[in-house]
Amino acid sequence: MAVKDPQHWRERFAEAAVGVLPGSRWERVTFWCLMALAAVLRFWDLSHIPYTPDELSALLRLYPTIGETIQKGVMEGDTHPPGVQVFEWLWTRAFGMSEVAVKLPFILMGLAALFFVYRVACAWVNTSVGLITVALLSTLQYTVTYGQIARPYAFGFFTCALLLDQLTRYAATDRRSALVGFALAASLCAYSHHFALLFAVLVTLGGVLLLRKKQMLPYVLACAGALLLYVPNIPILLHQFGKGGLTEWLAPPGSYWLRDYAAWIIMYSWPLAIALAGVAAWSTLNSVRLGKWRERLPWLMLLWGLAPLIIGYAYSVRVAPVLQYSMLIFSLPCLFLAMFHGLPKLNTRWSTAIVLGFTVLGEHGLIAKRDHYDLFYNSKYEAFANAVHSAGPRKLVIIDAPQGVMDFYGERSPESDPRRYVLLSQVRGTAHLQRLLSDPAKDEVLLGITPSTLPELSAIVQQFFPEFVSTEHYCEGTILRLRRGPHTTPKTNVKELPLSVWSDSTVVEYPAIVEADVRSVIEGNNDVIEVRATFRAGSNDDIVLAGDLFNEGKSVIHRENHMDNTGVDAGGRITLHLAFNLSDYEMRGRNLHFKAYVHNHTGRWFGTPEIVVAVRPGNPVVYGLYEPIGGN
Repeated sequence: MAVKDPQHWRERFAEAAVGVLPGSRWERVTFWCLMALAAVLRFWDLSHIPYTPDELSALLRLYPTIGETIQKGVMEGDTHPPGVQVFEWLWTRAFGMSEVAVKLPFILMGLAALFFVYRVACAWVNTSVGLITVALLSTLQYTVTYGQIARPYAFGFFTCALLLDQLTRYAATDRRSALVGFALAASLCAYSHHFALLFAVLVTLGGVLLLRKKQMLPYVLACAGALLLYVPNIPILLHQFGKGGLTEWLAPPGSYWLRDYAAWIIMYSWPLAIALAGVAAWSTLNSVRLGKWRERLPWLMLLWGLAPLIIGYAYSVRVAPVLQYSMLIFSLPCLFLAMFHGLPKLNTRWSTAIVLGFTVLGEHGLIAKRDHYDLFYNSKYEAFANAVHSAGPRKLVIIDAPQGVMDFYGERSPESDPRRYVLLSQVRGTAHLQRLLSDPAKDEVLLGITPSTLPELSAIVQQFFPEFVSTEHYCEGTILRLRRGPHTTPKTNVKELPLSVWSDSTVVEYPAIVEADVRSVIEGNNDVIEVRATFRAGSNDDIVLAGDLFNEGKSVIHRENHMDNTGVDAGGRITLHLAFNLSDYEMRGRNLHFKAYVHNHTGRWFGTPEIVVAVRPGNPVVYGLYEPIGGN
């Protein structure tokens, strides 16, 4: 027979709401030590934390007037509510657009969220769980990274934590000030992010189960007030929902999405996973022993923690993709509280051991396992801009970046000169690119690419500048330096594969084919498979170099390059390139097969082409903020 919890949840609420910060003197000192650690991890080298592409996009959508910012920067150019964009419009006019000025309020909001999460945890479970939860949220890459980004995530994390705190305080004390705080927090959630709005709706509905009858009418009126504050945004919401999902650049969650999300939360750290599993098992066993699972509180926390994930996943699979890790940060504390709800109030020794253990494991995961302060603190766009500024007159610089981003960094440098670089968006086809690469005045090329860059670009450039100099890898970006090279065989970074090519000049339609199992030819999951087919000048213009990746006989992706997309080189030859960037495809659970072939549509004989297959080493950190570093 289960033993009843000696302290009813309403009594816990009331006890935790007595002061500003619950707990004994030792627990309060420990809490502030954790807050100091969280501040150090987020403020570390603040002046050198670069803007992320998401932040740059938001700053470039700030217009002279607030009306233009809402119309062009939110309704036409964004899918988020206007709250953060309006806040940034006001803030940057007062304090400027430096990284320190723009990021500061978001870092402070992320820290303030930990304060409210601690108070909620103390009320809903106990002070031991409050300290354990803050220890995790202080050090996880999840909360540290999004706590350093000036976007809706830190803002919404703060408003959602405030929402839970003010609801708890109102349920415990009947204070109207807490009810007003709840209404304002709900409205701010709605203006920060659509998933923060979803979380606020779930909490508002579930909050009914926490209140007494006499509290219901004021609560309903407060909810009506929050709704009234949100009414001006309804036209914007309907307009944004009319756009559908993020299909243009976001894929629906695949079969590994949930597992990857869980692994990313714990920073792919086995020690942290084992420690969490051990404490969660202890919590579950104690919950069953004491009958804590009969309370409504753990079920509410589980609902609030999982419902946004379930709804977002189902919507992304059945309607349009929207789900990303960032959207679930608002409900993350509820998952931890549901996981730890059965832990008893611990003595000083046990609390110290567990809090210290999670803190050490969290810091190790953040700094050593995830390499946060190297990877996150190096921006591809900032590196592109620095490379442009240091380029000499004999260096050709080709950058795959938005014009607005390059202008943004250019305005910060008095030496900026847009003539020093060529944006890939300004290149009008392969023939134009080849004319740029053929310029005898250039003896070296600097190529800045991203995951969205045409995968054949590196091979095309290296056809003209074969000598490999260096590669710099960044999250979602690479800088490749090449030069024309000596008369002898130049140093290269591309490994040609000794694959057998089936070729027969009498087979006119498909005169050459090469194929192989992908795993047998690559070294890393982020590698790039490149195919080069060379023809003599005057060959049929309808010739196509095509290729497929197959899984169990079905084509995963088909790519092709046409003869009329290229020009004739100095030797009177025509070369077609084809490439597959493997970081764009799911490799797990698949035995991918690669096949490339020449297709002669017209059937006129043109001779047997030469086909070479090579592997280019991939960027090991291309998606390193979210995937295991190394891509494997």
